[in-house]
Amino acid sequence: MTLPAFVRVARRAPDGHVCEGQSGGWGWTLGRGSTRTVPRRIVMGAMIVWVGLLVWPSVVGAAPPISTDSVWAAPDGAVQELQSRCGAVQAGRAACYRAVAARYGALPAALETIELLRGEGHITGFRAAGRVDLAVALFPFRANQNTALLVVNGDPPVVDADDPAFLARGWEPSRMGGVPASPASLFPGDRFPPEALAIETAPDGGQRLVLPYELRTCRACPTLTTMWYGLAFDAAGRFLGFGFARAANEEAALGVDRAAAQVASGDVVLLRLPANRTTGYLWMVDRLLAGGPLRLLWHAYRVSAPTRPGAPGEDLWWLEALQPGTATVTLRHLRPWEPDPNAPTRRFVIEVTAR
Repeated sequence: MTLPAFVRVARRAPDGHVCEGQSGGWGWTLGRGSTRTVPRRIVMGAMIVWVGLLVWPSVVGAAPPISTDSVWAAPDGAVQELQSRCGAVQAGRAACYRAVAARYGALPAALETIELLRGEGHITGFRAAGRVDLAVALFPFRANQNTALLVVNGDPPVVDADDPAFLARGWEPSRMGGVPASPASLFPGDRFPPEALAIETAPDGGQRLVLPYELRTCRACPTLTTMWYGLAFDAAGRFLGFGFARAANEEAALGVDRAAAQVASGDVVLLRLPANRTTGYLWMVDRLLAGGPLRLLWHAYRVSAPTRPGAPGEDLWWLEALQPGTATVTLRHLRPWEPDPNAPTRRFVIEVTAR
């Protein structure tokens, strides 16, 4: 390592003179032509400061890692105060947000994350996932959807899974079996609980987060179909892109009138049954055997008339075909908090063949 100009190595000769550039019995001297020696510990301290100054530019501005310490469970009244006190603030919103959060007990790591999100939101949940991680964030100033899923601790440090740039991308009409009568767009699907989201690991160590997105003709309109798109990252955590992953042919869904299907490995099968969550009753799928031909991809509930309270809907279960074999899937209609061995059941037989 090359020393800075103000530090030179010297040797103290037996007669007390200082000779630069010679070996053995090294001491330290300051300045050009100076013969005054300085204790080694002082010069070593100066060198540590110098090295720190070299490293500092690469550290300043680096995003702190997001972890469970970054989570802030805002108590009652905190979000309302954020909206009233900081909502109209443009310059200095992050400082306003941090001040309110600190007063309500947010940890220092949570305050740092608020700064990272530029004073627009805070972390409410975290899931470690490998090279990159998942975080749930609340953005109290957004007009339509306040909760968002973020991929964090990669490059860039934060990727919003519902970035408008992703949702604005074109989708393939062939994925849903035809073109809707009106123009349709992608909207965020149901992402909770985040612990159930699929994270795929590539052979090279990269990761792909596979998320559900819903195709609708407007934000409040009924869902036409659900599609899965992936956010891909390489082994170093660098974001590679957003692209289509998989979808089910909803016209061929199993349900009241159809209880068996034959699919190929890699296909997605949809189970659809009428339900009404306002009654408390849900269709619950029995646990699928690990290592079997199917795995549960996702579950969602769709209401037939989103704007009408108490409107009935459908329970939907997506299953991914993994390998050849036959599986029987059983669903029970019950209240989750009231186990009932005599609950109505539906059974579906799905045969998976090699592609």
